[in-house]
Amino acid sequence: MVIMDHPGVAKIFDAGATDKGRPYFVMELVGGPSLTAYVASEQPSLTEKLRLFVQVCDAVHHAHQRGVIHRDLKPSNILVVERDGRPQPKIIDFGISKATSTQRGGESFATAHGGLVGTLEYMSPEQAGLTDLDVDTRSDVFALGVILYELITGELPIEREVERSEGQQDFLARLRETTPPRPSTRIARRTNEGARESHSKPALVRSIRSELDWIVMRAMEKERSRRYSSAAALQEDVERFLTDRPVEARGPKASYIVAKFVKRHRFVAALIGLAGLSVVVGIVGLTVGLLRAHRAEVLANRRADNSTAAAAFLEKVLFQSDPEFGSETLTMVELLEGADAMIEGELGPYPEVEAAVRESIGVAFRRKSLYPQARDHLFRSLELRREHLGDTHLSTASSAVALADLRFEQEGSIDEPLALLGESRNTFASRGLRETTASAWLDLDIGLIALAGDHIVEAEAALQRCRDVLSRDRGADHPDVSRPLRGLAAAAAARGDYGEAEELARRAAECCAAEGSPYLLARAELVLAGILVQQGRTEEASGYLDGIADSIYHTAGWRHIRVAERDAILARLHLKTAEYDYAQIAAETSESLRTELLMEGHWALLESRLLRAHALLGLGDTDGAALLLEQLEGASYDLIVDDHRLMIELASVQLAVATKQGDGERVDSVRKKLSRMLRSRQLRLHGGPEPGAGAR
Repeated sequence: MVIMDHPGVAKIFDAGATDKGRPYFVMELVGGPSLTAYVASEQPSLTEKLRLFVQVCDAVHHAHQRGVIHRDLKPSNILVVERDGRPQPKIIDFGISKATSTQRGGESFATAHGGLVGTLEYMSPEQAGLTDLDVDTRSDVFALGVILYELITGELPIEREVERSEGQQDFLARLRETTPPRPSTRIARRTNEGARESHSKPALVRSIRSELDWIVMRAMEKERSRRYSSAAALQEDVERFLTDRPVEARGPKASYIVAKFVKRHRFVAALIGLAGLSVVVGIVGLTVGLLRAHRAEVLANRRADNSTAAAAFLEKVLFQSDPEFGSETLTMVELLEGADAMIEGELGPYPEVEAAVRESIGVAFRRKSLYPQARDHLFRSLELRREHLGDTHLSTASSAVALADLRFEQEGSIDEPLALLGESRNTFASRGLRETTASAWLDLDIGLIALAGDHIVEAEAALQRCRDVLSRDRGADHPDVSRPLRGLAAAAAARGDYGEAEELARRAAECCAAEGSPYLLARAELVLAGILVQQGRTEEASGYLDGIADSIYHTAGWRHIRVAERDAILARLHLKTAEYDYAQIAAETSESLRTELLMEGHWALLESRLLRAHALLGLGDTDGAALLLEQLEGASYDLIVDDHRLMIELASVQLAVATKQGDGERVDSVRKKLSRMLRSRQLRLHGGPEPGAGAR
């Protein structure tokens, strides 16, 4: 007697039990590779995989109609054979299947109730609950969702953590409680981690995003009532996707997401709080701000279109970060990467919204020292706004400021960022935005970049303007005031006025400590530690540096540009105490991270390498120091002026090396060069002429 007769199901000719009560099946012999082995060998396209999957769903639905729940659906139980010249999946192994209440004659293919049956990675939450009393056809639907996820991504949604020898009970708990990332998010994440054949992944991500993501996640819903009601319903939605028809699965509405955020989204909220940046709020704020700022200039229908596009994009960003539909372990960077992957497909027709979102994401990446990711967004944001809004629009100025900050931080450029900021300042002035909070932030950028270029007078003027406006608008003790204060402290130290520098740095730290701003406090104390080291107060500086390391690690992570800055100051401290071996280690650590994060030619790399040359000289490796200095002298650094403090430091180390080598002619030449540079800088810092200064 044939119990099931379907091309996608291995035929079961008979079933029963032996004299000893052991169940048996008489089944069709099927030969062929498993579903995953077939995919690995044949490399079918996404469409071809989905067509295979549709056939599997049809076969499962046939079994369900005959009253049989498989309970162990997985790729190894689905073999692919050839039928009429085409691949035909066949489901095998109904050895732990269960009869539903509709099965004729009440025959049961189940093992004893109460046992754990099935394969862990493909189990539904109700199966993972250690009882099969409440298992129905939707458990097979869940397994089908896992199979579809694996077909799309090449990975299981939740895998057992073998490295830490995860036990069965712990894994079952994760199956019941953890929602995996959507397929497109998983692929995008793997692409960003440098997966093989990554050149093909962006197109795949775009193919999967939205509708197919929703189909998979609906099939794998933890709550059965939210899953597809049958394998046929899942099959139909996949067919809708294949034929470009609207699918039944939908992403959750904004109201539902907000409710879930309030109830369950504690991880992401805490993460965003720690990082000091809410990407979601940033996107909303920028979009709404953009629409308000342009209200007088933008046509009503364009505003409506932009608003709709922004709301839809926001909904999808929230969807990927909500633990109910995205991942409870989604980091802020992964959230940004997920939003990154959506932009082109979702916002292409809305250039103004796209520009705003790109600026927001680009700034967020920059603040995490993820400069390559930030670069494309910020260049594109400025390009879009110049094309659609013009060079003198306020939003164009905002993009220019964001790009200037990036180029300064990543490239070490001075003149190009200052030119961008100068254009923005002219735009602000033409719109009557002098002495406003917006102009204060612009002055802060101008001041810090001018300070790096050793233009101390210009830097102090801009930083003082920023301090005055922020103190007036936010209060003299506000943490934001610490930003211009620490810049002014560094400028005073560059002038050699260490008393004023220390006072300003301590004032900056007090502003942050009072408000509980750990990252800003670490930034202020970093400046203070550097000033103390310059004065030779190494023991006091060392106490600050230890605490700074912990603060930066916990708020920004170890792979951050401030970590390299801290290591550079630590190297200077060890040089002051003649602990040259420790100085060399700190200098190399600083150089290594800066090399990873920054572009070659950055002035910060010159600093780290100079510190390493100092250490080599102190260790007696004069030849090694000389070789390093030769390489540094031949390199190009965008410092604008020839008498920059780092160029003076380079000449000082060259003089020390020449002296050690006993090269009298070289000593005399370098000493004269150093004397000229010192005189030139002294005149320049006090507002006099700048002999010898020139663009580099």
